[in-house]
Amino acid sequence: MKKEFKLFVFFALFVSFFLGSCSRIDVATNFADTYIAAQLDKYFDINSIQSEFVKKSLKHDIVSIRRIIFPKAADELEKVLKENDEIRTWNKDIFMAHEKSMKEIFYSSIKILEHSAVEFTSQLKPEQLKAFQKEFRKKTEDIQELVDDPKKSREKRFDKTRKFIEGWIGSLTNGQKKDLQNFCQLHLFPYREQIQNREKLSKGFADAFPDLEKRKQYVSELFLNYENLRDPQYTSVVLEDQDKLMDFIVKLANSMNDDQRNHLRSTLKDRIKQLRESATGSGKHWF
Repeated sequence: MKKEFKLFVFFALFVSFFLGSCSRIDVATNFADTYIAAQLDKYFDINSIQSEFVKKSLKHDIVSIRRIIFPKAADELEKVLKENDEIRTWNKDIFMAHEKSMKEIFYSSIKILEHSAVEFTSQLKPEQLKAFQKEFRKKTEDIQELVDDPKKSREKRFDKTRKFIEGWIGSLTNGQKKDLQNFCQLHLFPYREQIQNREKLSKGFADAFPDLEKRKQYVSELFLNYENLRDPQYTSVVLEDQDKLMDFIVKLANSMNDDQRNHLRSTLKDRIKQLRESATGSGKHWF
């Protein structure tokens, strides 16, 4: 899916839907423009002209993503489906390969959105930057609460991870839930470093804002070379955290019962079907 810098996230959010556990890809994509426009309004207090630009521009981009990216995502899920039927013991290398492929697919999607993001931010006024900074601080305070309250942080991670996993394999067993609770107890998400990264990216945007060309260049970099803009410390701790999470996922995969494997098979077939239908325009919704 990716949460560090809200301007980036809003344009990326719907991509996370079809790579994640959203059950209706057509719903996620068809309402993405409206949802993102509403969220941008919350942060930037955008006017009607800007709102219409976002919706129109995103509709065009989503068509491109459907045609170019969805088939690639479907192909990757086809590989997982085949492995689910053939492999009885999963290993970390298999999951790492899929993670790498899906990450490449995700960033390919983001690159398609780069032009829309640059054009939108070029329309922003100084007072809209102030509105963004105010809302941004509120969200940072929400994250700080998770830093200050480890129990709340663990509960949030447990609920989010459980929901994601169950979106693919169905209900977890009591033993699997206990394993997940143990994982969340031992491994807090690095929210402190996330705040530092958010502040770095936000400052970069604010510093570039007065000069239109620098602003456009910064936003372009955010979409085309995001990894290069992230705070190095945050990148390091996130990679370490993801490695530990991957170990847990491998353990969970090897503990799946037949019902969960069948549920995963059904879910994969459904997502693959939706992606291919959406890519060709044969689904229920099309622009």
